[in-house]
Amino acid sequence: MADDYTPEYTRGGPGDVIYMRPGDTVWYDGSVRRFNPEYDELVPFAGGYTANFDVKKKDNSAVRQALLDEASNKGRTGINEAFTKYGLDPAKYGTNIEGRIASTIAGIPNTQQADFDTYFAGLGDKLLADLENPYRRTATEAFDKRMPKDWVSQTADDAIIDSILGEQRTEADSFLKNMLDRGSITQQGYDAAYGDLDRQAGLGKPRLSEIGSGLINTGEANIDTEQAKRRGAYDTLKFDQPYDVEGDFSNLNQLANDFIGTLGEGIKTNLGGTKLFNTSGLGAIAGAAQGGQNTKFGTGLGGTSTTPVEDEEDQLGQSVLF
Repeated sequence: MADDYTPEYTRGGPGDVIYMRPGDTVWYDGSVRRFNPEYDELVPFAGGYTANFDVKKKDNSAVRQALLDEASNKGRTGINEAFTKYGLDPAKYGTNIEGRIASTIAGIPNTQQADFDTYFAGLGDKLLADLENPYRRTATEAFDKRMPKDWVSQTADDAIIDSILGEQRTEADSFLKNMLDRGSITQQGYDAAYGDLDRQAGLGKPRLSEIGSGLINTGEANIDTEQAKRRGAYDTLKFDQPYDVEGDFSNLNQLANDFIGTLGEGIKTNLGGTKLFNTSGLGAIAGAAQGGQNTKFGTGLGGTSTTPVEDEEDQLGQSVLF
């Protein structure tokens, strides 16, 4: 019997071989029996045609392979077009492309004899997504790992605060020392007034710290906003798109350094003309401490006085914190 597959017209007798595909039918004395591919032999109905027919599946491997090659070539063309549209040269990613073609073919059931195009439809976009996601994840992880938790330390203003406090304390100490040197107060009075300046220093530093912390928090927030903007670009990276973690870090770090460089002036500006040390009451504190031991002093005009010089206590101005 010929190998041509024409089940509509195939007839067989005892010992004939009938080539069939799953789903084909065989007639027995007017009855129809559908071929079951799980069996090699189709047994006639009882009372029907008594001869057994050897049922074989036609060897369609060559036909199947030709159809599969055609579909895979279409898929390969589709992938190349997707890569080109994406902005990539497909020739540079041959290993990735052929690997996806091979894995797709391996996933097709052996019983599938035709209609292979559906397995390769949209394969280019799927492959790009599979490449893009880990690439983007690697980039964002590198970015996050490189960036510090805080760009500006909360202690960045410590030295600045000590400097401002020191400048104003030096001015107040000089004022008080001048009173002692001119004999306006005694050493006992000086010591009492000096102790009050220590007290005022303990109150002035928190005020400066409050200003400094506020500026630092604002500066940190501004840098964090820029960092988030740059981080957002990593979330939308395309596969093989260049990125520069070190460049981003350097730019953000420069913003932090620029901010720290202006922090001192920022604190002074916010402090305004406020004096951290009130010297207007030092004479009274000294006088109370030394009792009736007020000393005479020179006025600079050759005269003397038995009371402290109050005009010296106005030298630092009237705007004070305390």
